[in-house]
Amino acid sequence: MTNLYADTVSVISTADHSVTATLPVGHGPWDIAVSPDGCHIYTVNYSGGSMSVVRTRDHGVVDTISVGKFPKAVIVSPKGDHLYSANEQSSNRPPPPP
Repeated sequence: MTNLYADTVSVISTADHSVTATLPVGHGPWDIAVSPDGCHIYTVNYSGGSMSVVRTRDHGVVDTISVGKFPKAVIVSPKGDHLYSANEQSSNRPPPPP
């Protein structure tokens, strides 16, 4: 579960629905995706324009990736070899036509 204003992600036990850990991630975590093998979670950080990569076995943040302005959704490809971020704004807009 993302905690938008706390800049954290909560790990919740499926057995009793209790919070078992709270992890610091980037600014404004908005959405979460899980790798197909369950080894990583990815959270897009709306205010930070980034994605945090978290190792599930020890809850360590292993990388932070810049993804552009205001990411709101993340998805992992079925093979786990690509991540996709949907952003509210693009930081790479093409120039207007002449």
